[in-house]
Amino acid sequence: MDKNQILAAYYGLIPPAQVSVSDDSPYIESYVPYVRGQTNVVAFNFLRINYNLRDPVILKIWVTSIDSSQPTTRVLEPNAVFFLNAAEIDLIAGEAPQTSSLHIRLYHPAIATPMGEFRFFGIYHQPSRSCAGVHSLGVRGLVQLGDCLGSRAILPTSLQTVSIDPHHTLALAPQEAGSQALARLRPVSNVQSTPSFFVSTEGQAVTTVWHDSDLRHQVQPAIVKSKVCLLRQSFPVPDFPEHAPYVWVAADQIGYAPKTIRFEVSDRDGKRLLQKDIAIDEDNFCIDLAAIFSDQTSMPDVSITAIFDADQGDFESPALGYLQLYYRTKLGLGDQVHSQITPSFRTDPTQWLAAYRCRKFAPWFFSTELEWIYVVINIGGNGLNTDQTVKWRVMTDTGLERLIEKSVPNERLTYFYAQQLLDELGLQQPRSAIFQIEAETTNFNAYWILRDRSSRHIGIDHFTGG
Repeated sequence: MDKNQILAAYYGLIPPAQVSVSDDSPYIESYVPYVRGQTNVVAFNFLRINYNLRDPVILKIWVTSIDSSQPTTRVLEPNAVFFLNAAEIDLIAGEAPQTSSLHIRLYHPAIATPMGEFRFFGIYHQPSRSCAGVHSLGVRGLVQLGDCLGSRAILPTSLQTVSIDPHHTLALAPQEAGSQALARLRPVSNVQSTPSFFVSTEGQAVTTVWHDSDLRHQVQPAIVKSKVCLLRQSFPVPDFPEHAPYVWVAADQIGYAPKTIRFEVSDRDGKRLLQKDIAIDEDNFCIDLAAIFSDQTSMPDVSITAIFDADQGDFESPALGYLQLYYRTKLGLGDQVHSQITPSFRTDPTQWLAAYRCRKFAPWFFSTELEWIYVVINIGGNGLNTDQTVKWRVMTDTGLERLIEKSVPNERLTYFYAQQLLDELGLQQPRSAIFQIEAETTNFNAYWILRDRSSRHIGIDHFTGG
């Protein structure tokens, strides 16, 4: 592969499609599910800001197969934001199936990133009905399972090794109890060997897209226990209890089998409003937060902290404490994400001398029907975090870039609203943008939420690094 050809395409001397690439050319690639009529894509060339690659790159995007689709080839300059709406994606898809996989690949001679993965975002929207969002996954060969009662699973496993009962991926009717629904959904994780996507529809509307895997996080009890800090996790809930999630409690995700978990509900200012201790009767236990707090009236944009009955010093290695969250909507189960905390150099109970530099990002595109919300976590660790600000770097598809510092107080989740940030930064309405959080000694975690203004359906995923 010739770098000079890429530069020639960048300066308009040759069409991007004439840049010579092959399977041997260095590249990074990822994919998201494709659903005809509802798939939007936001991508960001992070190779400069994260890996100091200052050259433009060649981008190819296609659906199903690079040979059977109509791949689009473009030159993407450093820090560039790339957006295609559903109609533009459908043109690329051509005669591809109604549900398939959408791929983006970046080429450059100097590319070298872990696992060869290029993170971007798939956002799924049927106006006035549903929305969902997810970050991409790396490619290791693809198999698509057939339709199954409005549900599809797209798994990056090889044709030679996949053997999955499609009934493990049933999407259940909204009237079915949440615990029963999840009991039948969860076996997806038990039969696959690599991360995958789960896609669910209600009628023709995509209500759910999440990435799942069979990774286990069990830890061993410490021989000599010590007091380090309580195991905690946190997550946001817009419009509580309307979107209060079902919480899936599994020992292989938390690290051990808890007997009780305390759930504390706080408002946007960090004021604690409610708390309840819940007994965990068995492993793979489902907690319906809406039922637990059924006597509560509607509360907008709350935060929930889960406090476990164990100390990090009880284990030989840190317990992750992941709770799997399945948000409810009027159409039944909505999007899924796992709980998080934020580690800091000064508060991480592992006391690792590691890099805590934060460069994580989330998508945005202009839509009169969607509201975009970002939630930054400053909870977790064995003390108060001295870092209580985060820098927002907003990069638009028009080439504009702005930086602003905002407060993220200790022991709370802080809500930010995309339109307010754009207005404060003086950015006239771009078509799309990337919102990146930055810090040097705290690796902040965060969520991005999209909400349909008419139906109030939500999609949710976590910020990701490149």
